[in-house]
Amino acid sequence: MTRFISILVATMFVAMTAQAADKIYMPWSSKPGGSKQAQLQAFKNSLEKFGFEVETVNTTSCLTADAWLKDNADKPAVTNMSVEDAIYNIVNPGTDNSCEIPLTKESLIATASTAYMNICSMEPDAEKALAKFRAGGNTVGITFTPFGVNKYLASGFMKYLDIPDTKIITYRSGSKIIQAMVAGDVDFVHMSSAHLISKAGGTCFLSAAPEGKTKQPQMISLETLTPDNPWIGKSHTFNFVGQNIDMERVREAAIDAINNDPTMLMQFDMNATKVGVGAGWTPEQQWEWIQEKYAGYGNLELEM
Repeated sequence: MTRFISILVATMFVAMTAQAADKIYMPWSSKPGGSKQAQLQAFKNSLEKFGFEVETVNTTSCLTADAWLKDNADKPAVTNMSVEDAIYNIVNPGTDNSCEIPLTKESLIATASTAYMNICSMEPDAEKALAKFRAGGNTVGITFTPFGVNKYLASGFMKYLDIPDTKIITYRSGSKIIQAMVAGDVDFVHMSSAHLISKAGGTCFLSAAPEGKTKQPQMISLETLTPDNPWIGKSHTFNFVGQNIDMERVREAAIDAINNDPTMLMQFDMNATKVGVGAGWTPEQQWEWIQEKYAGYGNLELEM
């Protein structure tokens, strides 16, 4: 009997240890309503399907997620980090309040998606919207990021189109910027989430996507207007990253989310492009692609 109890206790201990090892924390790296949190929710659903217990942490920004990860460096955790935030951190080291969530070959689970930047408005006619935009004298809404990543993307986008007298206004989240567009508080918005714009009744008419890569028929490629524009192809690239995890198992769950989750599939249909391990690449090919994105910003002026 004593031997049976000992075996039972040992079995329970192993089961509890395995269960504890399968727990993963997920600090949100953005506010609700945006593409990043939608992707993390999709990832959470797949992790749970693969047998992980996921505890979300209500951090709601890259900065607070970064702080949580540093304070809990011994815990297994996953979150979402954009290539553009990482690039700005590299180009501008030591920036106050910098978001330093590691985006390295070792921490990279999967590139969730890349989505080209767009100019959007409530004007349904793409040609009319483009004419008004190029005439200048407008207000353009962007969303806040820790380093002003969206500001230099928007500024560069307009600089090489010679758009005069345009004022950039920053909003705290994707939902706020869309509310401003619908209310007429801004003339245009600059963002990658074309699916959210469409859902609100707006239209994205100009895209940084190269010719032939735009996702919606009314979109005009930046390359069509200015073939040598260095901002062609600029996008937001979101990545699932982690610490203290079983990379192989967690990556399987990430690939499942990318290829099967309805929210992810809708993003790919409307505005995002599938790259990385979710598209059948090896982890090495995925990391090489991100390194190429890093290099692509090397000759651009990243002015605030």
